[in-house]
Amino acid sequence: MMTNLEPFGREKEIRTFEESIPFIKEIKFTYGEWFVGYETRKITFKGEDLFLDVNYSYVFQNEVKPFTQEFLGMKKDFFEALTALHVGEWEERYINCNVLDGYSWSLEICFSNGHKAVEKGGSNDHPDNFDDFYQLLKLEENDLMK
Repeated sequence: MMTNLEPFGREKEIRTFEESIPFIKEIKFTYGEWFVGYETRKITFKGEDLFLDVNYSYVFQNEVKPFTQEFLGMKKDFFEALTALHVGEWEERYINCNVLDGYSWSLEICFSNGHKAVEKGGSNDHPDNFDDFYQLLKLEENDLMK
């Protein structure tokens, strides 16, 4: 006799995250190094449109300026690309204590469907597909968004 087993624990958490992707209302991602500076990318949505705000910390401020960019009708494509990265499977923290003065990153995803905000981060370590995720968030340079 076969039974439908409901997922539980980590598996349930991953499934719930994936089912909640269409309800993401904001993604905030910060990446950088202590002596160089940090970049913060905030993505929000209105209807089917996507909005990107990029700000830089103290060191970068003299070199590049903050900006906001709108991507009309790109919400669905962005969510499909995000879903393919399986961010819900990432660990909560990635830490490499053997590196000093390296980089750090933080990610916060907020939802409109009551799903608890998801927070992930790291210091000198990251998940295997981190570079693909970062490239997705570089919307202004991303072919997906053009």
